[in-house]
Amino acid sequence: MKLALISAVTGAGLLAAVACGKKDEKSNPFNAPAVKPPVESQSPSGFKSLSFALASDPSLAAIKSRFYSDGPTDFLDRLGKVDERMAEFESRASGSDSGKCVAEEAKLWDIKDIPGVGAFPMYFSCYDIPSQSQGTTMSIYFGKKDGYWYLAELSKNESSNEPPTIGVLAKVNEAGTETTVVQVSIENNFTTSLFHIYANETTKVFEMANASNRTNSNGSGSGANYTGVGCGVRLKSNASLVYGTGKFTSESCSTVSSATVCGDTATLSSGNVSDCTGAGLNNFSVMNLSASDLGDVSATGTGYTKVKAIIDGSGLPSVSKF
Repeated sequence: MKLALISAVTGAGLLAAVACGKKDEKSNPFNAPAVKPPVESQSPSGFKSLSFALASDPSLAAIKSRFYSDGPTDFLDRLGKVDERMAEFESRASGSDSGKCVAEEAKLWDIKDIPGVGAFPMYFSCYDIPSQSQGTTMSIYFGKKDGYWYLAELSKNESSNEPPTIGVLAKVNEAGTETTVVQVSIENNFTTSLFHIYANETTKVFEMANASNRTNSNGSGSGANYTGVGCGVRLKSNASLVYGTGKFTSESCSTVSSATVCGDTATLSSGNVSDCTGAGLNNFSVMNLSASDLGDVSATGTGYTKVKAIIDGSGLPSVSKF
């Protein structure tokens, strides 16, 4: 599959230009950092390279193919589009009264139960509803609190699966060096997919987890959210090594065995797992996701109903329009 996550969180941060330098908060309180740059800069270079080395570990090569190639599972592209929209807000706020809501007290959106992730509290003081094509609706909420900016982009497609109905939930520190993203998506056939991403430019760490219950055993094996590794995988990398663990497949999730790999961040070639564990790459911030976390593929499936409630904006606080 090509997952539309988690870009998401197609394409799925704020434009780098938004993050360049501090602005006069008295005239413009925005100063919003970009979401995408930490995720992109700390992703293993071998994933971002256009070439596929013959020595690449097949499990890591599958991640590269699914999530770092053009298409609906390219979450970096989605984050970039989110950043573009925030850059538009930045431009509108300059020299006008549009950005006043940013200075208002941010209110809690108390998300308690994202499948496989759990609680992910967010804080907003502004919202806007961008114009969209027929059959698609989008709302954007954002705000800042205690040194972090929070952003939610909630997009619903009532007519088809492309683009999917998706929510991108992002938290980024004011310095623009640390990003956490949860991307959730559903399709009209009641399947559910999820990304959990963490990136830190200061510690040189990148983490990503993904799972989808659209697999060959309960779906067509194609479509917007068919990742090919939907049974559930988790990755962590530093400057030189990338560690992966999980079920690098979307077939027979209940019977296939988990695998663990360690590779070079540049070439994705296989190495000794002990090198990765010795570097602490088996200690994660992102959650260990699996297809079973997302429940049955049905209108009443636990993953589908919980994710749909998030994308529908259940429990969102009342805040000012941008």
